[in-house]
Amino acid sequence: GEYAFSFAEVISLTFGRLIEADDDDSIGAIDLLRKMAFLHSDGIQKDLFQDTEWMHVSALKRHSLVVDSPLGGVSMHALTQEVVRELLMGGSKATALGGVLETLNAKMSKFSFDRPVTYFVGKRYVRHVKAAASHALDCPVRQATVLASLCQLAGFFLSTVSCSFAE
Repeated sequence: GEYAFSFAEVISLTFGRLIEADDDDSIGAIDLLRKMAFLHSDGIQKDLFQDTEWMHVSALKRHSLVVDSPLGGVSMHALTQEVVRELLMGGSKATALGGVLETLNAKMSKFSFDRPVTYFVGKRYVRHVKAAASHALDCPVRQATVLASLCQLAGFFLSTVSCSFAE
């Protein structure tokens, strides 16, 4: 049959419910959701967030905004991510993306092309760098250099190292 609401409307209503709840768990869940919207949709790992942020993932699961991922961590449907990004107003989009870029920069800085023991770093995070980079137009000006550095490092990983992980 036909549904009364579109997918985007359902996500918007759920997001609205989180906002209306106005408790610490809901507020934390919204902040977590905003950041997750700029990552790759699958394999969103706990180590990309502070423990105080990740503790709100259960609220996102309760509202079916994320599910457990076979890659570890959680997955968020790409359409959910798109709707969440569209709902972000004012500086919240730039703030969320800026936070994601800083975290990815800290993680990817541990990758070194001349140290094969660090290749797992690139393998684990490069898909998230690509996803975040696809929103470059929303990047805060103060983080443009971070984004450029991440793109260069991800490109280097993909062009020279990723063949080690051919699947």
